[in-house]
Amino acid sequence: MREIDVEYLKDLRKKKILTEKDFKYLRTCFLDTNSNIWEYLFEGDSKVSSLYVESFYYFLKNRKTSPITKPKVGEIYKANLLLGYEGEASLIHPVLILEVIGGRALIIPGSSSNSYVSGAYHWVTNKEVEKIKTVLIKKEESKTNKNRALDIDTAFKLDNTQFISLTKIVEKDALGYIKTNSETFKIIKYNLFDMMFPKENILFIKEMEKNQKLKSIIFKFADCKIKLDN
Repeated sequence: MREIDVEYLKDLRKKKILTEKDFKYLRTCFLDTNSNIWEYLFEGDSKVSSLYVESFYYFLKNRKTSPITKPKVGEIYKANLLLGYEGEASLIHPVLILEVIGGRALIIPGSSSNSYVSGAYHWVTNKEVEKIKTVLIKKEESKTNKNRALDIDTAFKLDNTQFISLTKIVEKDALGYIKTNSETFKIIKYNLFDMMFPKENILFIKEMEKNQKLKSIIFKFADCKIKLDN
């Protein structure tokens, strides 16, 4: 790997005016970084290297523009997630829109790779999952009002949930859609809340159980009153 003097770069950032030597060093660092990326991440892997180029093409093209679409909750779009560490979703992925807040969206990235899909929970075909971390959306249940749908069954990994800028969506039309009152969407929201806020989720469940018992008592009293009135 070509070494980069990070401490020197930190000093450069503090300077108000850069010398010609500084500019030359910055350019060398940039080119060396690209060489490192190619050599250590993508050389010999045409799929990943092409996704990398596509990802940064969209980044440069869209970083100062307005979003090309206004996504709705439940829609699935193609989005540019740039680079992440191992285990994080990176580059170009389908993403499920969970919520839209201003110019950002809360999303879950999806993948059609076998490692994701094979063990993913599905409320019909794979319900026997002890701890739901990945949820499967089948292509036939993802049709939009424009008759578009996912090309292939796609799994959405809950612990990859993140906020992204709407400018990271790279296609105007949604790839797919699931209804927000569908079993799949409910499962995703419930398990995501449980994963992110386990203590609050326990309290929520207890409160729901308490309310259910109160409703049962009210119905019994109402039933008794009807019988007495008759």
